[in-house]
Amino acid sequence: MNSANKSKKKIIYIMGAGRSGTTLFDILLGNSEEIFSAGEVYKFPKLKGCPHGFDENTNHFKFWKKVEQSFFAKFNGKGDYDSLSKLSKQIEFHRGFIPAFLGIQSKKKSSLYKQYVNHFFSSVFENIDKPVIVDSSKYPLRALALYRHSDHEINFIYLQRNPVEVVNSFFQKEIEQPSKNFLSANFYYFIINMMCRWVLKKIQGSKLSAYKPKVVVIKYNNLIANPIVELQKIQSAFEIDLSKTILKIENNQPLHTGLLFEGNRIRLSETITFNSGKKIYKRKFRDYFTAFFNSCWWRE
Repeated sequence: MNSANKSKKKIIYIMGAGRSGTTLFDILLGNSEEIFSAGEVYKFPKLKGCPHGFDENTNHFKFWKKVEQSFFAKFNGKGDYDSLSKLSKQIEFHRGFIPAFLGIQSKKKSSLYKQYVNHFFSSVFENIDKPVIVDSSKYPLRALALYRHSDHEINFIYLQRNPVEVVNSFFQKEIEQPSKNFLSANFYYFIINMMCRWVLKKIQGSKLSAYKPKVVVIKYNNLIANPIVELQKIQSAFEIDLSKTILKIENNQPLHTGLLFEGNRIRLSETITFNSGKKIYKRKFRDYFTAFFNSCWWRE
């Protein structure tokens, strides 16, 4: 990755575990003047460019099909969804953590992945009039891969959420994320957050680029309790203008969900209302195990 070739257009990557509030955070950022909410675009090859939950007559579908057209034009007819989906899994998914973390990939795979992500984000930028894209794909290994291969400057938000709340949410069924039992939910959340920490440490200590990526750690509970404070923190760190979003929250105005490709089911609504305020949660006995098990990375 050569910083000399970086354009002024930037990417903000939201990292975290499932059910941590990444889609909501993406929408919050996307209500500013200069940011486009893309959602979980790691699924673009898997879903063959079709946003889940939207038919051919919707603006969502039409927009992402325009991106698709630009995207494949850059491959000169040599790209296909199946091979890109397979490549994405090999480089970005948790199961390949060790080789991906250590950068043990063939030159051919690395070269194709670099083409893939840069063609994709360039295609999105060509179809919007904003200088910043938010990718809320969550996966820590995708964050590392984008940092290594993106031609655009990329900064990171690590969104943490109280493990007790997340583990209990995994008992719910019939929502985007599959349900898990108590032990598997604890193990999953612990592993993913440790991966996030390791990846961010590696990125911050890397010398792959002359520019130093900016990293902001946000706790979901703080975001809900004091959204303006947390948004101002990001605004200052990333040097972006979030005043429009802040004004909407201050005036209790609805937030537009935009054209997110994939994410939490809230993306299916045209607008959402942000309900701030501290939430009180009464702990059960099992919750003390969750709190202790995740204590090496989470503090209230």
